[in-house]
Amino acid sequence: MKLRCLLNSHIPDDLTSKKNLILRRMCLLLLQLVFGMSILIILSGDVFYVGAWILCGLYITSYVFFLIYLPKEVIKRRSQTKNQTLFYEKLLKILFLALGYSVYVIAALDRKNMWTNQMPWYMIVISCFIFLVGMGIVLWSMRENPYFDVALQKDESHPIIESGPYAVIRHPGYLGMITYLTVVPVILNSLYAMIPTLVIIGLFLIRTRLEDDYLMNHVEEYKLYQQKVTKRLFRSYKS
Repeated sequence: MKLRCLLNSHIPDDLTSKKNLILRRMCLLLLQLVFGMSILIILSGDVFYVGAWILCGLYITSYVFFLIYLPKEVIKRRSQTKNQTLFYEKLLKILFLALGYSVYVIAALDRKNMWTNQMPWYMIVISCFIFLVGMGIVLWSMRENPYFDVALQKDESHPIIESGPYAVIRHPGYLGMITYLTVVPVILNSLYAMIPTLVIIGLFLIRTRLEDDYLMNHVEEYKLYQQKVTKRLFRSYKS
């Protein structure tokens, strides 16, 4: 016990705090991943579902990089319970969750019933690369923006970040998410899983517009930023 206390006394508080946050966040991410993999394996009836295991490996790799390279403040904010979340954010969160798992359900049933023919191996490889690029964009956005969050808060200020990807596009995080989500059905070898995926992408476009309007109406500096960086996602929008 004395040795443990002595060792801990030489560990900076901020480092210990980040380790604890990482452990809690990792447990949550692993639970979500196990649930998703359970859907894919059980419903498909195939423990050797290659696409499912490839996707699992991609997510684990991404999670490790996120937890290592993200600032402690970002991990902490994303682990906190939000009490003042806007109504549409709560609704969208439910829709994203339901549609996200529906992608797995449809892909698993597709695998079981062989609705989609086996895609060429090079398409899977390219999709894996695109997935990691999308995750990389999200990680870059979160590192540049310490206040990167998944939900707007009624009682929270939103500093304007103009460095990194934010110097080119106003919502790079959403662009990264759309990028990696688009290729998930290909990795799972399911064309039918693309249906809920396209709905998710549509919701991201709606969410981006709602968030853009909210920031423009509630953050004075955002209007100036909007004039400097005209691209919201794929094309220029000044309002």
